[in-house]
Amino acid sequence: MHIIVRPIASSRERWAVRPGRFAVSFRNEREARRFASRQENRLKALPSWPRSEH
Repeated sequence: MHIIVRPIASSRERWAVRPGRFAVSFRNEREARRFASRQENRLKALPSWPRSEH
């Protein structure tokens, strides 16, 4: 999953984080990047599914 951080076009002071098709808005770039980093770390920490061996 790609997580995109960028300014909101209609507002110079707001930022959006887009994980997939959803968007979460933030007051500033620092908050947006902190949220994106936290989400990326959570995705990396997910355990892998065991492979079934038949």
